[in-house]
This record gives sequence, structure tokens and C-alpha cells, in this order.
Amino acid sequence: MSTKGTAGNSNGETIAIQKWRKGKFLCKEDLFIGFLMLSVAVVIILLTARILSANPAPQGERGRRMHPPSVDQRLERLSRMLNLDDQQKTKIRPILEEENKQMEALRADSSLTPESRRAKFREIHENAMKQMNPILTPEQQEKLANMRKRRMESRGGPPRGN
Repeated sequence: MSTKGTAGNSNGETIAIQKWRKGKFLCKEDLFIGFLMLSVAVVIILLTARILSANPAPQGERGRRMHPPSVDQRLERLSRMLNLDDQQKTKIRPILEEENKQMEALRADSSLTPESRRAKFREIHENAMKQMNPILTPEQQEKLANMRKRRMESRGGPPRGN
């Protein structure tokens, strides 16, 4: 009842242990198998690295490269956070659509420096906020101002005025 791994010794030593005791542990066959296993491991690591670099996970707030929320998503979020009524939603939608249109045009403009682009984004957003403010109740205005302040503080920047 001799198996391949324990043949040759009555006390149960494996062939590998016997070879090691005789100083013949690294024969050509063992080297080939070791090299093959190492090669497979390297290929797996390289493929994993390539897959991960081709599909990077979304980054945090500051470095994200995801698409901005749609007008519908923004309106839904504002509605949920501020409890907008249907009339307010109807009035705010065109403001968000115009803001979105201006932002898209700004994103497509490659002639601007990053600093001037950020300033223009801020200007467009502030203009939209000024248009939305009269539509909101005083309580909603206060809640929106607090939301914006918390968001800016979480990003590490100074809170902007309305």
C-alpha cells in the first residue's frame, strides 16, 4: 500500500524528505515545478493589477470623476430635503435646467484654466441659488443654507454665502 508521496521508507517519510536528507532536494523536476508556480503567480498578479487599473473605483468627494447628478436627481434631492411642493418644483426645474446647460458648456470649454473654471462654476451655481431663494419659504431657505454650509465644511472649504 505504497503511495507516491510516502514510498521508500517504513516510518512514513515522504520522497521530498528523503531527497532533502540526501542533499538532492532541488532536482530539475522540482525546479521546473517551482518556476512554473512562480510564473503562474506573477501572471495572476499582473492581470489583477491591469484589471484594477482599467476599472478604478470611484474616488472620494474631492477626486471623483463621476458624472454630475441630473436635473431630475437634483430636483428629487432638493424636494426630499426641503419638502418642496409641486408649485415650487415646477418653478425650480427650469432654473436647474439652465444651470445644468451652462455647466455642461463650461465643462466642454477647454480654453479655461482650472482656477477660472472653478470660479465660473461657482458663479453659475450662485446665480441659480439666488434665483431659487425667492421660491423657497424662509424655513426652507435656512435649511438650504445650513445644508450648503455643512457640505462646504465637510469638504474643508469656507462656507459660501447665498
